[in-house]
Amino acid sequence: MADSATANKLKRPGASFALRYGLAFALVAGALLLELLFHHFNLSHPFAAFALSAIAITFWYGGTNPGIVAVLLSSLIRGFIFEGETSSLSRVLYELVFLTFAIVMIWVRRRKEALEVAIAERTAKLTAANEDLHKRKEQLDALFELSPDAVILTDDDFHVLRVNKEFTRMFGYTAEEVSGQWLPDLIVPEELHAEALNNRDRLRSGSRVELEAIRQRKDGVRFDVSVVARGISLGFDPRAFYLIYRDINERKKAERELRRSEGYLAEAQKLTHTGSWAWNVRTGVLFWSREIFDIYAYEYLETGPTWPQFLERIHPEDRPQIEQKARMEASGKEWLDSQIDFRIILPDGTIKHLHSVAHPVRDDSGEITEVVGTVMDVTEQWKARAELEKAFEEIKQRTEAARRSERELRDVVNTVPAYVWRTSPEGHVDFVNDRWLQFTGLALEEAFGWKWEAVLHPDDRTRVVADWHTALRNGRAMESEARVRRADGEYCWWFIRNVPLRDETGKLVRWYGTAIEIEDRKRAEQALRKSEERWRSVFENSAIGVALTDLNGRFLATNHVYQTMVGYTEEELRALCFLDVTHEDYREANWALITELLEGKRRQFQIEKKYLRKDGSSIWVSNNVSLVPGTERVPRFIMTLSEDITQRKRAEEALQRSEGYLAEAQKLTHTGSWAVRVPQMENAQGDAGQELAALPRFGWNASYWSEEMYRIFGLDPGPTPPPYVEIVRRLHPEDARYYTPVVEQAGAW
Repeated sequence: MADSATANKLKRPGASFALRYGLAFALVAGALLLELLFHHFNLSHPFAAFALSAIAITFWYGGTNPGIVAVLLSSLIRGFIFEGETSSLSRVLYELVFLTFAIVMIWVRRRKEALEVAIAERTAKLTAANEDLHKRKEQLDALFELSPDAVILTDDDFHVLRVNKEFTRMFGYTAEEVSGQWLPDLIVPEELHAEALNNRDRLRSGSRVELEAIRQRKDGVRFDVSVVARGISLGFDPRAFYLIYRDINERKKAERELRRSEGYLAEAQKLTHTGSWAWNVRTGVLFWSREIFDIYAYEYLETGPTWPQFLERIHPEDRPQIEQKARMEASGKEWLDSQIDFRIILPDGTIKHLHSVAHPVRDDSGEITEVVGTVMDVTEQWKARAELEKAFEEIKQRTEAARRSERELRDVVNTVPAYVWRTSPEGHVDFVNDRWLQFTGLALEEAFGWKWEAVLHPDDRTRVVADWHTALRNGRAMESEARVRRADGEYCWWFIRNVPLRDETGKLVRWYGTAIEIEDRKRAEQALRKSEERWRSVFENSAIGVALTDLNGRFLATNHVYQTMVGYTEEELRALCFLDVTHEDYREANWALITELLEGKRRQFQIEKKYLRKDGSSIWVSNNVSLVPGTERVPRFIMTLSEDITQRKRAEEALQRSEGYLAEAQKLTHTGSWAVRVPQMENAQGDAGQELAALPRFGWNASYWSEEMYRIFGLDPGPTPPPYVEIVRRLHPEDARYYTPVVEQAGAW
């Protein structure tokens, strides 16, 4: 550490020259003084040893140049002061020793500097790695503490190692209270301990546990939670478990995520001019998204237009192929995914070019039940293609007029707002325009032949090259989309088109290719796909039943939980209205609430009713119903969050029956029942106006009287039982003396 500190001082800019060269002179002078001192005391005085030590120290702390100065000074002193004491051979040997030692020290110095650099670099890497590790730990701790769910880390026997703040909020225990405690003793009801032990065994076996269960807070209140648990390795044995608890009553989060996803989808469709549609083959109902209504210039409706209204917009030249496609679909024949391009004519005479993709949805028997698809307005792309074709025609005309002059051809294609190239009949590129070279950053010779493949994205290269080979064999035009590397290394999407040029005899003499950038459209398509994936994930992974219906009550979409509750598949539900699965006793009241919701009298409502399952059985459900406001692209719809409460309803009905049986039995036997609270009371006797023996020394307040008790005492039933004073007044004076000790004895217990 001292050596390092000294070296650092000598390396400071201000002290660099003076200290390092001063060190050389000082050390050599010190060696000379030692030599003279030893000589004065007639001691052995090897100046060479002192000088070599001075040289070594100078090289080590001062550097190479000061070390060389120390060598020269030592050699001069040795030659001029001590020259007479040594022979010529000794002087030569001393000079060789100094020279050799200097070379060795130069090598040692360089190795030292290289080692210091390596140590500094290694120290910097270790410091950065340590900081990164500390940062990651802080991030993980922050994620653990800021998790919106209660997170618990336990050992493999469910003893608590750590909990987050949400656990304290949800269950009422602080981290200090639960540390080291057995988790089931804290939050699992006693009758469910066996289930908890079974789940522990499943976790030990490496299984992931997901369930919904009953748990209790510190104050004893029980509530429903969803639990996700899994074993993790902390880098040592035994393993640990993490458990994530979520209060499943908080379903507003799912609603917000659903609305956000719908908004993303609507915006993505608006950006890409893409609409979605669905046609129920069985019912004939056609659904259009709002964007399709805008594309076709129709006023928005809850359902799509009729078939004649749809055909009215189709261009007369494209109408036959649309009708033929519809006849094929209606026939129920084998039908795979399909694509079709056609035109529509708007009322103002505007012609739009559309690209439609259709996908059949089949039931378990393989029958097509629904057709879903998208419609994209590709008018701009078509115009761009038309401009490209126009540019090709212009190129051909100018080429013929200029007798195929290469110079004029180059002037023409360099003015076209596209990337243009030309190949031989075999596909070898022999010309590219300046715009192509500027975009790719390649030199002209790097684009010729087949070298252009290098600018294609690795994931697209094989497909595009294969398509190009196919076009060369068939002699037909080729279109493709691919990512092309820009001069700065980024990839952009191109729409690529290659067309053949033939002479008067039909012989293929050239290929001409053009491309335009379609990066913005590709990004919009990717945004649309991500939005749909997020929306579907929230919808399908909800812990309760979720159903979306139109304003007429017809199902638009349902998740797996809802389908399980009613026993219908999603395809079957699309053909039904929510009233079809509602018990007839609740239909009128339910529809009245829906009407108020649509009229704006309610923002939402909750209803408990019965559902009729597909197998004929019924279940009780608690439905939270709200109207989701529409956007410019998405119509309003009704969202229902449904929870099965059959078990609770059965328990309530059993309790009501038990109370009815008890009331009837009391009536038959003229027996009443009551319940009281027994607080301490003073001066109750004085307030009642009775003898001291008529009232107990402590009073009591009745909390419950059965109807038979009122009849026995001749009182009218009221909202609260009569006070104790009133009861005592109705007792016979002789019986009160015997009754009071009994009450006192009961109160004492």
